[in-house]
Amino acid sequence: DLWEYDINLSDSERESLLRQLWEMGDAEFNYYFQKENCAYQIEKLLDIAKSNQNTFNNYRFTYAPIDLLKFVVRDKESIEKNPIYRPSLWNQIRFQIQEMNEEEKELFFNIVSNINDTNVSSELFQIKKDEVEKKVENEKVISALLDFYRYKYPDPEILNLNENYFQLLRLQTKMETPQKTSELNKINYFDAPHNAHSSSRVLIGYGNSSYGNFMETGIRVAYHDILNKSNGLLSNSEIQFLNVQIRNYENKKPEITSINLVRLLSLTPYNSLSKKFSYLIDIGSQTVTFKETEVRKQVGNIDLMAGYSFAREFSNGFNFGNISLLVGAKSQTNSEFRQGMRYGPQGGINYTIEIGDFKVLWFASYAYLNPSKNENHFQNSLKLRYAISPDHELRLEFTSHPHYNETLFAYHLLF
Repeated sequence: DLWEYDINLSDSERESLLRQLWEMGDAEFNYYFQKENCAYQIEKLLDIAKSNQNTFNNYRFTYAPIDLLKFVVRDKESIEKNPIYRPSLWNQIRFQIQEMNEEEKELFFNIVSNINDTNVSSELFQIKKDEVEKKVENEKVISALLDFYRYKYPDPEILNLNENYFQLLRLQTKMETPQKTSELNKINYFDAPHNAHSSSRVLIGYGNSSYGNFMETGIRVAYHDILNKSNGLLSNSEIQFLNVQIRNYENKKPEITSINLVRLLSLTPYNSLSKKFSYLIDIGSQTVTFKETEVRKQVGNIDLMAGYSFAREFSNGFNFGNISLLVGAKSQTNSEFRQGMRYGPQGGINYTIEIGDFKVLWFASYAYLNPSKNENHFQNSLKLRYAISPDHELRLEFTSHPHYNETLFAYHLLF
């Protein structure tokens, strides 16, 4: 999706901006994902236009486009009007399917199922041409099919060679009231990116465990986890860099409970149109309780998993959530393990549902680690989030591991 914002600049500010762009010409810059990225360069241009008024905070760990946008929109005089929403081709298709009745949906998916890597089946559009034209004489189905063709064949040269695409265009010209995709875009401006949560986070919490009571603090440099409020972001995704959690158990030294150097998670629902798969990449460290010594030690950890997610993506009814099935491998290193590490295949199931300001996540996994002559590992966790606002959250978490269980209540502040 694209969201377009008109920035309110005076004549002198606009002239300063244009002069700077002219002077830059074909200048090139190195791109660094965390900071000196597209948002960083735009901020510098706005800073010049606004006469060096420090448009953004130069001391941030990251320069996320959303954070810059939130900063600019915070000054209501900087934006001339509501943003213009330009949905992606995929969302145009999704909006149109949601507007169809059950008979129209069945017809649409039956036709889509006959589209192979090169064309629509000749039987559907040639042998039964009269029957198809009678059934497809519906502006919703035709418009959605045309958009699906554009989605499936993004290269115009390939698309323009498809005879059945032009046949659908001819059918659309016969419609008295052709479908207008713009009428289907149910814009909720609270979903605009400037209403998304901030990217950095700190937390403080109190919990009880098999190891005793504890206080927990944490910080995340960037950007988003799956329990964060999803307004302005993808609800089934997660991208975290340098997420660190520290605990202090009663009468014990503080421990670094977990570190996510990089954690990437995508649980996009699978369907017959996009056919996307889900995946998890988690690189960092965790804390494990060892049965023999009953002590907790930090271990290096890598999780790699892939699979599929399922949801009622095209329904306007009640949201039953998103369920994911993942398989992959787990590897951990520590001198307490036999041979200094343990590894093996693992499988997991994940379920999420978001209703208003509440979101529930349940995750269970089992790792078969006998190939490394170590004890197998399981995890079972249930987490509940209540969003006071996009930048203020309360979370209640229940987690179970071998030889260790815990409950944690925490407050999360995003900034």
